Amino acid sequence: MVADGVILHDLIAIADAFEMADRLLATEFSGISGYKVSLLSIDGKIVISSTSIQIMTLPLPDAAVHFDTLIIVSGKGNLDISHNFRLMNWLRMIRPSVRRIGAMSCGVLVIGSAGFLDNLHATAPRFLEEKLLEEFPQIHIRDDAIVEDGNIYTTSDYGMGAVLTQRLLQSDLGAHLANRVLASLIQAQTKMTEACVPINEKIVKIEQNRNPMSAAIDFMRDNISSSAVLSDAADFVCMSERNFQRKFKISTGKTLYQFLTDLRLEIAQKILREKNSTPQEAARSVGLSEQRLETLFKKNLGISVSEYCLTISMTAAQKYPSDLAFPIQKTTNCLDL
Repeated sequence: MVADGVILHDLIAIADAFEMADRLLATEFSGISGYKVSLLSIDGKIVISSTSIQIMTLPLPDAAVHFDTLIIVSGKGNLDISHNFRLMNWLRMIRPSVRRIGAMSCGVLVIGSAGFLDNLHATAPRFLEEKLLEEFPQIHIRDDAIVEDGNIYTTSDYGMGAVLTQRLLQSDLGAHLANRVLASLIQAQTKMTEACVPINEKIVKIEQNRNPMSAAIDFMRDNISSSAVLSDAADFVCMSERNFQRKFKISTGKTLYQFLTDLRLEIAQKILREKNSTPQEAARSVGLSEQRLETLFKKNLGISVSEYCLTISMTAAQKYPSDLAFPIQKTTNCLDL
């Protein structure tokens, strides 16, 4: 079950894990295929992920269609659909026929609104705990990465698609086969991203990054080329832009505009130093026009982009270190982006 702003990483991890489980079952038990994944949204429309990827979905089916497992995937859209009358009625209607339900990050709001968590233990992102306790005081919030209570599974953060699916597969296939699925999934992801990390280390890493401001900073750094990176970062941690700006200033001591200006200048300098890029390429890489980057260089560094590049060239020619950088000067005009 998805809505706009879905975290694509979680969606892919869940689908890949069930697909690998099918392959393993077919290998171990000839002719058996155990899982089929359907992607649903309220109206069956195209859903936009947090990274602006378009995803085709199916509409909510009628009560005659039965699901073994229903997972509400993490994403900003859960904040809106948690108040959708049609969705709440559909969830309550199909619940008796669903064996188990999972909710990731902001998805906890959805099943909380449907009444699925009444008098149960659950976990949620820290920045949502106060809202959950205020709206649903009968829910018992626990400070764990993943909580299983009866047939309800909740996770405390985004990025835990593989962790949740491994728990579900373990109850179906046993620990041995479930761990083999997870190992295969991690190995496949490793080829495209990073070295294989055991499941317990992944959970520790997730726990260390539960602070939404840290997650937002990582998101902005990874998506610095987007001109809408600020609003996207707020969506990524399931906050309104106004609340996000306020909490960011409290947490970091900088306004979002100050931070993003510093970050863009830092990355632009690095690109110009290390990748031998043109000013136009550097500007595009940090989500700015060439003229706007030029303005920021002059205001914050005191030199133009071309002067900066010339200094780098002269330094390299003289065999000086190539990591020359100018300190960012403080400015009181933080809104000029």
